[in-house]
Amino acid sequence: MATFQAQVQGLTSLTISSSGTSPTEAELTQFLTDGAKEIINQLPNTLKEKSMSITNLYIGNTDTTMDLDGKGQIIYVTRENADSGVYAPCRRINAMYGDLTNDSGNIIYGSSATDPVYYVESNSGGNSTLFVKPTPTAAQPAKVYHIAYPTVAYGDSAIANFPDEAEYLVPLYGSIKALQNAMGAMQTNTAIDTTALGAVVTELNRVDNIIVEASDKIDAYYSSIGDIDDTTELWDNTNKRFKDVRDALLKAQNLVDGTTMAGDTEPESIQYWLNDEDPEMAQATIGAANLELQRAQTSISEISSIASSYNLELAGVNLYLAEANAYISQAQGYIGEVNTRMQRETQKYQWYQNQYQMLKQDYTQGISSLGVAKGKMAGSETK
Repeated sequence: MATFQAQVQGLTSLTISSSGTSPTEAELTQFLTDGAKEIINQLPNTLKEKSMSITNLYIGNTDTTMDLDGKGQIIYVTRENADSGVYAPCRRINAMYGDLTNDSGNIIYGSSATDPVYYVESNSGGNSTLFVKPTPTAAQPAKVYHIAYPTVAYGDSAIANFPDEAEYLVPLYGSIKALQNAMGAMQTNTAIDTTALGAVVTELNRVDNIIVEASDKIDAYYSSIGDIDDTTELWDNTNKRFKDVRDALLKAQNLVDGTTMAGDTEPESIQYWLNDEDPEMAQATIGAANLELQRAQTSISEISSIASSYNLELAGVNLYLAEANAYISQAQGYIGEVNTRMQRETQKYQWYQNQYQMLKQDYTQGISSLGVAKGKMAGSETK
């Protein structure tokens, strides 16, 4: 027969190993052990008795009471009668009448070698304990018949002292718990939470840093051009370069349009000299106007060169933005990976959930087919 681990893996498609992803072999052992206990507790009395064990009081030991920690349901208790050499069944009574067992004259609760009783109450240490009265001795020992809960290891393929007809329910229970464990573990997925999403965060942090750098460059540019009129770079001795341009243009204009110049009462423009039919002076005036235009152009070139130096702050902004876009594209790729993984995880979770429901239904039907525990066990309390 296949081991319980192999059966559970076959029912759940889970990989169960000694360590790593849950469920582990140790966890499966716990699930199987818990399952065996739960199944025993739900079985009818006739099947429960197949998981019965005996604890001796004063046979091979000096125990007169039994600690019930870890013990299952008490089926019945017997005590030997030294006179007859046989074990008499013990009546169960309520612990509140425990002291009355020492009164042999008490018809209902009094105890004797031929009419022993037992009850359950806490001992001096606070543990639930079974007491037999009269107290067992070497000559008159007692036997406690009770349910024993087995430990079921993942590598086992059968369970000793367990009803065979209920054994198939144990790996079903283990499978149900293993699926619950696996679904719970899916709430934290390292590949998604740490690797993929971590990569997205890393790329977006890089984008943020680059945008900050680009923003700083733009701020620097605006700070520079904000005081461009006041910068000493635009001064030429005592005159600003902008004023030089304007002055040259005004002079060139005056040489052309005929306004008076330099305090003269008569206009001395090109038009004036042409009207005066003095081509030499007209030519000279044209030359002067060209010189003024050249002076304006020279100043404009100088101003453009200086202004261009202020644009250096902006020169790298496009590169920054291009790099930021590259990181954003990388982040989008990781997000796509996250979505793919999430879809796969969602499909896996749904499969686990559906399989869990089917196995749970099989388990419930199996328990019902064996019959639920009803009625009292033999040796129930006498009133």
